[in-house]
Formats: sequence, structure tokens, C-alpha cells
Amino acid sequence: MAQSIDYSDLQTLRDYVEVVSDDIMDLQLRGAPSLQFMYPHEGVTGKKQMEWVDINDIVKPWTADFAPDNDTVERKQITVENHFLKSELKFVPKEDFNHWKGYLRLMKETPESYPFARYIIEKATKKIATQLEFDTIWTADLAGTPTGATNFTNGLLTQIVDDQALGTPLLTAVATGAITSANAVDKIEQMDDAFDEEYRPTDMPLRMYCSPSVFKLYRRHYRTLNGYHPDYRDIDSKTEIQLDASSTVLTLCPGMGSSQRLILTPQDNIWFAYAYADDSETWLFDTDVRTLRAWSDYWFGVGYHIFDDRMIRVNDQA
Repeated sequence: MAQSIDYSDLQTLRDYVEVVSDDIMDLQLRGAPSLQFMYPHEGVTGKKQMEWVDINDIVKPWTADFAPDNDTVERKQITVENHFLKSELKFVPKEDFNHWKGYLRLMKETPESYPFARYIIEKATKKIATQLEFDTIWTADLAGTPTGATNFTNGLLTQIVDDQALGTPLLTAVATGAITSANAVDKIEQMDDAFDEEYRPTDMPLRMYCSPSVFKLYRRHYRTLNGYHPDYRDIDSKTEIQLDASSTVLTLCPGMGSSQRLILTPQDNIWFAYAYADDSETWLFDTDVRTLRAWSDYWFGVGYHIFDDRMIRVNDQA
């Protein structure tokens, strides 16, 4: 093993980052598990303005006059907003070098296949993805003075909570009541039945996003009713279940925690946004005596495109 390498040399880390910057940013900004079930907006810094257009009813019995209804073309402005974030860490290569050697033995890797620079940077990028999943995407609650991943924006669950607290919410909650191992299949099918078939997508999944706890309750109730798990190899996985006689896919999102909230919407109606940095600026490094300092500046945001009952149905549980 080439232990003569000076692992405090900044160039080792810089060279590695320049070679694999795309992989690093993919893990860092798209590695959170829930994001694979959402629509990505790449290259957004700040805000991106879009518009959704819907045509209201226009089919009528024939008459000779031209008499269209007012406002037959309905437009909704959509704002995709990104937030500028940073991640910083410092470490002592001489101390972490021994942990890396232990990892190589455990995973049967070699210094060539898994260099020390990869060991350090991957740990940092995986931590960012984990924090975005469990602290931001679903549960973040915007603070007046943001301090971290939990409060620089409003997460997807928080946006629904805020809406339901309004005098006249935009979303009408489906009254499922509490979900248990004795009624989960019925409650989830009740939610699916509440979606307006006119807006059910044909070119992508209609997803019912749920927490790990609700996902387990559905599987257990399904097993009780049918004697086996809903485990069709061609369509199901550990995080997705195709509902019987429906195009809807029950989708497990770890960041929803123990929430009993169900969110039913087309996959492309939930967005996340990011902006790739230049290769040389993905991660930057500096030295302070025996300590290395590393930092990354990047953009991230999450939200809904269309926020009304045509495109989103939620239940009445928190």
C-alpha cells in the first residue's frame, strides 16, 4: 500500500474532484431517495418562472352564433425557487487515514479503486443527501433567520400543513381518518378513488407518496386480506407498490418519517431544482496547519408545480 503519499497535499483532493465532479454532484444533489420520484429542474439559480395552461369546458351543442365563455383559457404562474446553500467540514488526514485503511480491508477495496480522497468526499456528499432527505425535502419549516437544513425553506409536508391551516384551503382533504394495519388498504384505495380521472396521467405514474410507517401498514393489511404481500416482481420494489386495478403507485419516501399524510399527484407535479457548479468549484479545499478544510457552495429547492385539487389530493392526517 502506497503510504508514502502525502495525504495532506491539497492537490490529491483537487485532482480527484476534477475527475469525478459529475458523480459527486449527482450523489450530493440528486442522491436523496425521494428525489428519484420527482421532476428535476437543472441549472436554476434563484427563480425560474413558468406557466401552466388549462382549457375549461368548451364542448357545446351547435348554434350559428360564436359565443365562447369568458376565461376559457386558465393560466397559472409557476415559480421554481432555488436556495443558495453551503456545506463545510474540516478533518485531519493523518487521523482519518487509519479509518480509510480499515474500510479498505472491510470492503475488500484497494487504494487504486477507492482512494482516500474518494473516502472523504463521498462521506460528505452522502451526508448532504441524507440531510436533504430527512431535514429538508419533506419537513423543513422556513424560519425568519434560517440556520440549517431544517429551516431554509418549507418542505412538501409543511406546505400542505400551511395550506390546511388557512380559512379556505386550496386543497380539500380526503377524510381517511387514522391509518392502521386493519384498514390501510381501504384508506389508500379511498384516496386513489378521490383523484379526478380527467387529470390522471397516461404517460407517467400517478404517485401516492407515503411514509415508511404507512407503507408497512399497507403491506401488513394486504397480507392479512390476501395471505401474501403485494410483491409482483415486474412492478413492485421495496419502495413502490402498484395498487390493484389502478395505475397509481404507492411510493415510500423515507423523509416523511412517521407521518400519516398521503399525497396523491402525478410524478412531474413535484419538482426539485439544482445548479451544477463548474468542475473546479464543486468542492474547494484549503489547509490550516495539519487540518484540511473543505467546502461546497450549491443550489437546492423543492416544491409543487400545480397546487390545487385537480392535481393534488391529500388526506386529513398529519
